[in-house]
Amino acid sequence: RLTAGFCHQFKNPLYALKYSFQTISNLLSDVEKLETEEARENLKITKELLSSMDEPIDKLELLFKLILISPTRKNIVWLEAKPNNFVSSIIASCFRFKFLDKTRPNIKIEKELDSALEEKILVPQQLEIPIFNILDNALDALLNRINEDDFVPSIQVKTRKLDNKWQITISDNGGGIPESIQKSLFEPFVTTKPETHGIGLGLWISKEMIHQTI
Repeated sequence: RLTAGFCHQFKNPLYALKYSFQTISNLLSDVEKLETEEARENLKITKELLSSMDEPIDKLELLFKLILISPTRKNIVWLEAKPNNFVSSIIASCFRFKFLDKTRPNIKIEKELDSALEEKILVPQQLEIPIFNILDNALDALLNRINEDDFVPSIQVKTRKLDNKWQITISDNGGGIPESIQKSLFEPFVTTKPETHGIGLGLWISKEMIHQTI
């Protein structure tokens, strides 16, 4: 409740910041003639600074949405979908969000999807959040090693039919998780990332959502 309250209070200034940057950027784009080379250089720097704000604003916005629709939401929304298509669409969505307009690194995606999961079934929509968060963390781990010699970053996603259940397995060849925090992974605000890259709510939200849907 405290976290959700914080997000509600922070949402309005976040959106004001977001749309103010968009307005300023649009106004600057309309400037056709400037009197001096210095002014033109200042315009270029200003537009680059504004552009650099897009990613952190988008990430903040997504974070608030994830928090607000997670443990506080009691109603489960069921979708009629093919599990393999459901998982594949989340993978594509995660990559689009992660890299936005930037060039996507050469990260290999290996999908091993069980053919028994090609029929439509009822899938809880909230399951999208845990899959997205785990994939996002996997991408962070790979990006930390992307410049190492002879390193080929890859993510493996598998689906498997198990009697009246189905299983999703996500793995990567990043740096792994330190043993010292493995028991605390699903606690809120536990993270191995720098302060500007994560606050440790993704896996906590994921666990809460899975418990809610089973």
